[in-house]
Amino acid sequence: MDFFYIILTNFIAIFIGYLVGSINLSILFSKRRKNEDIRDKGSKNAGSTNALRVYGVKFALPIFLFDIFKALFVVILAWIVHIQTQSNIYDKSLKYLVPQIAGLGVVIGHIWPIFFKFKGGKGAASLLGLFCGFNFIVVIIGVILFLSIVYFTKFVSLGSIVVPLILIAIGFIPWMTLSFIGIFNWKIYQSFYWINPLIILISHLFVIYSHKQNIIRLVKKQENKITFNKKG
Repeated sequence: MDFFYIILTNFIAIFIGYLVGSINLSILFSKRRKNEDIRDKGSKNAGSTNALRVYGVKFALPIFLFDIFKALFVVILAWIVHIQTQSNIYDKSLKYLVPQIAGLGVVIGHIWPIFFKFKGGKGAASLLGLFCGFNFIVVIIGVILFLSIVYFTKFVSLGSIVVPLILIAIGFIPWMTLSFIGIFNWKIYQSFYWINPLIILISHLFVIYSHKQNIIRLVKKQENKITFNKKG
């Protein structure tokens, strides 16, 4: 019975996260403000990086922040449910809810949004939101590494692929994770600390898959470098 509840509660969390992740401001803003679909412009990707290239910083910044927040939001929401049920003797089933798994649903929804014919962004910003719900110390390290890579190479895709792998590796170090554990993690058993970085690793595999064309271009040295459109 416990196994059934583990599957059911976490499936529901993934599904809710998926619906939230399917809300794509990049597409909504481009259609409403510009009367066009951003998926027909630039790299034809419905993410904040393409929005930055095509429409500029003022247009892209709220999209970037929203993509981060929607993943962090569902993780916090799942964490609240998880914590509340720890003291509820009438509903112990939700103690098996892993908050980070809701963020996995957001990443999947952002890449394949049900509301936009399953063609969305690449999930990097939402993955950052998932990291924010895991460990803020790791996020600070990641931001420094990401900005350094982008500054020296001008390849956003390279930073989006490489940096999460480094952070996930850090997350699998027991003393690091348990010493600086994020407040929105699954805390029933400390011996299962690895569940959180494992979920983020699975999420990042989807992000890597969404970057497959970027990887090919990087190997061929044909990847586009970041440029900034100053239009509002």
